[in-house]
Amino acid sequence: MRPPRIAANCVGDDDVIAVDAGTTAFQLADALPESFHGTVVTHSVPVIDLLMDRPGVRGIALGGDFYPPSRALVGTPTVEMAKRLKVRTFYLGAAAVDERGIYASADVERQVKETLMDIADRVVLLIGHRKFAATAPVLLCDWGRLDAVVTDEEPPAPIAGRLQREGVRLVLPGTDPATLRPAAR
Repeated sequence: MRPPRIAANCVGDDDVIAVDAGTTAFQLADALPESFHGTVVTHSVPVIDLLMDRPGVRGIALGGDFYPPSRALVGTPTVEMAKRLKVRTFYLGAAAVDERGIYASADVERQVKETLMDIADRVVLLIGHRKFAATAPVLLCDWGRLDAVVTDEEPPAPIAGRLQREGVRLVLPGTDPATLRPAAR
């Protein structure tokens, strides 16, 4: 099972979540169960478009300047709007990861991602195994900023060790998806 589907199976029917821009985060939004009638906060234009066909889902689109490489809205208006919100879980995407942490492709993306992390009770990184070998220029955060990582293959030993030291839950295919569910309120 791919990381977005694993994570989507753990979203409660009435959760308030934030979904990052990027293909993996889009796949999570697309995999949300039909029973989901919660709220999705996003700056991703493809996710906004997807939500238009889900009338039972409340979408909050974070406006701003359009950044074509990630098909996302970015900039001060996006950040300021996000600061006024609160979400249970932010599903974060990344351009690359290494032992130091999580990377974005451009600094203009960093500001929005950091703000979405700040308004979330917890942060779950969704990445495919190819991100372990990818490179990107902008360090977004270190591993300790995350609550969980959902991926399709075991990470390289230095990253796996870092996750363990930081207390970040690693969720792989075959892991009980209930481990991703937040504690009941």
